[in-house]
Amino acid sequence: IDTANKLAQGADALNAEIQDITDELSATESQLSDLVEATNYFNDYESNSIEQIDLLKERIGMLPATLQSTLKKSNDFKALASFQRQVETVLKSKDSILDSFTGIKRPSQITPSINSMNSLKSQLPSLNTLKRNLQALDKKIPAVVCQKGSLVVSASKTGKCAKGFEPIPTK
Repeated sequence: IDTANKLAQGADALNAEIQDITDELSATESQLSDLVEATNYFNDYESNSIEQIDLLKERIGMLPATLQSTLKKSNDFKALASFQRQVETVLKSKDSILDSFTGIKRPSQITPSINSMNSLKSQLPSLNTLKRNLQALDKKIPAVVCQKGSLVVSASKTGKCAKGFEPIPTK
């Protein structure tokens, strides 16, 4: 009977350990799900902001130098540059948090990092502000420029290019 009691106690202890491991794995799965959700939020935000800014800058780069200069001096462009710097700062912080995962030894260490990432979300500027600035600049970019070799000039008010110049769409 004594041996049977010891075996039953051992089985109970083993069962309790297995349950603890199962609970920890479930909690870890939930934490990793939260981490993926937070990371996806930042990835989506980046594609909806920085990529849009880069596309607009690419379009501005197609314009004649004088028009580029005028647009880059505008308040809308300066606001975009400020927006981009702010987003890039937050994204660098997010990357630092993700880099810290290499030192994690216990699942319980994941939660503070997820909390830090979630609090970073509030530091991101409004996408509505970005949309307004992009629209304002978009209205200032002509639909077509004229190119002859490396020379780029604005199209006429009617949108036509001078003889020898090729119309290049900016959108």
